[in-house]
Amino acid sequence: MIVVVSPIVGLVGTVIGMMGAFAELAKTGSADPSALAGDISVALLTTFWGLFASALALIPFIVFLVLFLKQRKALRRVV
Repeated sequence: MIVVVSPIVGLVGTVIGMMGAFAELAKTGSADPSALAGDISVALLTTFWGLFASALALIPFIVFLVLFLKQRKALRRVV
């Protein structure tokens, strides 16, 4: 479940961060990097952590799957 949910949470954070950046652009009317940096930082960090959490959760699943398939193959040889 974590593998699926964490990228979605990261994407939601990206959308929120970009909405904040565009709201700042609309409010000031200029592209001041210092004003946009915080919102863009939120967007990038949530994307990173969502993908990172997903990758970390995927590793044990892959290990389990490989071990399960090896055991299943070994059982077929016995039977």
